[in-house]
Amino acid sequence: MRLTGILLIGMMISACIGMSLMHPRQANSTPPADVPHANPSMQITPLIVLKPGESKEMLFSVWCTVGATRGGGFNLAEMKNGKPVFTNSTLKGNRKFTKGGVTISVPDFTQGREFASAPEFAPLRELNYDAFRVSVTAAADAEPGLMEMHLLDSTCSGDCRTNFRVLVTQ
Repeated sequence: MRLTGILLIGMMISACIGMSLMHPRQANSTPPADVPHANPSMQITPLIVLKPGESKEMLFSVWCTVGATRGGGFNLAEMKNGKPVFTNSTLKGNRKFTKGGVTISVPDFTQGREFASAPEFAPLRELNYDAFRVSVTAAADAEPGLMEMHLLDSTCSGDCRTNFRVLVTQ
């Protein structure tokens, strides 16, 4: 009986290994859910498009707090080669990013809490989510092009993150 059990377990392990070898693309195609920059080409990423002289806002929701936290709150970083490039300033709560005439900003603790407290967001708050906005402004002389951005909300109870793109057209 023991030999039969050992053989059965060995056959099951062999079958699992064989199945994974038969479909290697399926086995490796899903990036880890907690690493949004693992493979950016496989993600659905928000995009905001604007022309020089325009300003737009994107709304997001998050379970991490947008209010005061020991974790530092929001951090914006540009992405290079599919990964966020953090600097000393981004790790200390970089809430404004400027490049090529484009300014991207996220709320500080007070602005975040005030916005998330609006009555229209009550259904989100019931599920322990906060709404917040990302503001994007392209100056009149903004350079056309694509920017890939990473947004991190660092809190004392965990981190929330996402990527988004900004496209300035002519």
